[in-house]
Amino acid sequence: MKRAFFTRVVVTAIDNQRIPGDIGVPAAVQSLVFGHGGGRSFHSSAAPTHSSNGEHYDGGGSIAEPMAHALDTIHSFTGLPWWVTLMSGGATLRMAMFPLSRKAQQATAHVVSAMRDDTLSASSSSPGERMALMRQKAQAIMAAASPNQTSPLWMVASPVIQASVLVYGLYSVRYMARREWAGFDVGGPPWATDLTLPAIDWMTTTTPLGVTGIVMPALLMLGLHASLWRIQPPDVDPSAPPLSDGEQIRRWMLSKLGLALEILTIPVLFGVLAAPQAPLYYWTTSIYTSLALQHVWPPQQTSMAMSSAQYDRDLSLEAKALLQKAASYVADSSPKEALPVLRQVMLLHPNHPSPLLALAQVSASQQDWRMAKEYYQKAANVTEDRLILQQKALFGLGIALTKLGEVDAALIELQHAVSLRSAAMERRDANSKAFEPIAVRALVSMATLHHSHHHDTDKAIDLLTQASQLDPRIRDTFLEPLRRGRDMEEEEADAGKESSSSSSSSKNT
Repeated sequence: MKRAFFTRVVVTAIDNQRIPGDIGVPAAVQSLVFGHGGGRSFHSSAAPTHSSNGEHYDGGGSIAEPMAHALDTIHSFTGLPWWVTLMSGGATLRMAMFPLSRKAQQATAHVVSAMRDDTLSASSSSPGERMALMRQKAQAIMAAASPNQTSPLWMVASPVIQASVLVYGLYSVRYMARREWAGFDVGGPPWATDLTLPAIDWMTTTTPLGVTGIVMPALLMLGLHASLWRIQPPDVDPSAPPLSDGEQIRRWMLSKLGLALEILTIPVLFGVLAAPQAPLYYWTTSIYTSLALQHVWPPQQTSMAMSSAQYDRDLSLEAKALLQKAASYVADSSPKEALPVLRQVMLLHPNHPSPLLALAQVSASQQDWRMAKEYYQKAANVTEDRLILQQKALFGLGIALTKLGEVDAALIELQHAVSLRSAAMERRDANSKAFEPIAVRALVSMATLHHSHHHDTDKAIDLLTQASQLDPRIRDTFLEPLRRGRDMEEEEADAGKESSSSSSSSKNT
C-alpha cells in the first residue's frame, strides 16, 4: 500500500510538472510521460501541450494553440517533414496577405500622385496665401477622389495587419519549439535535424547544431536586407523636373528609415542566432515569398507624366484634379479609364504638354502606337519653348514610329532628340546635364535600328561610342559585345576567303 501511494504521488508530481530539477529522469520515462522520444528536459518549466498523434497536455491555453493545431493538422494530413510544413505555412500566409500589400501600394500611389504638385512650396508665399493654397489643394484632392479608389487608410491598415499575422505566426511556432512539439526534435533537414535548438547558445557559447546551424539565420538575414533595400527611394532621374519639397522630405524620411532598420538588424541577428530553428524556417520562407511576389507583380508606379509640377503651375485646379485622377487609374492598372479623363484635361488646356504627354504614354502602354504617335507629335509641337519636354516627346515619337515600322522617320526624330542636348550645351544652359539620359537612350535606339534594320554595324558602333561618352555603362553593356561580334564576323569572312582561295589554287595545280 505504501508503494502504491508513493507511485500515485510520483505520477501526480510528474503530471503537475513538480519534479525537482536535480532529479534525473531516464529518457524512457520521459517518452512514456510525454508521448514522444527525446522529450523536453525537466529542468524547463515548459511542457509539451499537443502531439501529432492527438494526445493533449495542459499547456495553459496559450493563444498560440489555434495556429499550432492548424500546423499540426497539415503535418499529419500531408505527412511532410516538419521543416517543410513550417515553410509551407509561411509561404501560404504570405501569399494570402499579398492582396493587402497591393492595396497599400495602390493607396500610396494615389497619395503620392495627389501630393506631387509643389505649388504649396513657393517660398514667396505668405502664411495666409499658403493656407489658402492648402485649402485649394485639399479641394482638388477631394475632387479627384473616385468611389473605386483604394482608401488611404490601407497605407496604415495593411502593414499593421501583415505585421500582426507575422508576429502571431512566429510566436506560435516558437511556442511549439519551446514545448518540443512531437517530432520537432527530428523534424528538421539532414543538416540540422532538431528544430528546437538554436544556432548559438549564448549562455554556454556553444553551437548545438554545429556550423550548419547558421544556414537558416544567414538566409533570413539576407532576405531581411533584400527587403530593406526595396524600400529605399530610387535614384532621381536627372531629366525629370526638380523634386517638390514634399517629395524631397519623403525621400529623406525613407532613406533615414532604411538606415535605422539596417542598424536594427544587428540586435535582430543576435536574437535570430539564439532562437530555435523552427520559427526561422517559417519567417525565412515568408520573407522570400514576399520578395518573389513583388518581383512577379512589382508595385505600380505613377512615374508617367500625369503631372510635372515644374510645368503645371499654369493649369487650373480642375485640370490638376483630373490629372491626379488619371494617375490613380494608372496606379490601379486601369489605364483605359485614364484616357477619357486626360481628354477632359485637353479640352480645358488644348495646347498644354502635360495631358498630351500623358495621353501618349498611356496609349503606348496599351500598344496603341498610332495614337501614341499622334499625341507625341502634338506634344513635340507645343513644347518648343520647353526643350526638356520636347526632347521627351521626340524620343517617344521615335519609339512609336519604330513600332509602326517607319524606321527612317524614327531615326530622324531620335536624332532631333539628341541634337537638343547639343543645343542646350551651345547655349551654356545650366540644366544641360538633364538632357543626357534621354540623349543616351536615343543614341542606343538609333544604334539598334542601324544594326538590325540597315545592317550598318559601323554606324551602330559610332553611335554607341557617342552614348558611352555620356554614360560609361553603355560600353560594357552594348558597345564591346557589338565590337566583338563584328570582329568575329570579319575573322570568319577572312577564313572563308582563305579557304576558298586555297581550294581554287589546288584545283589549278
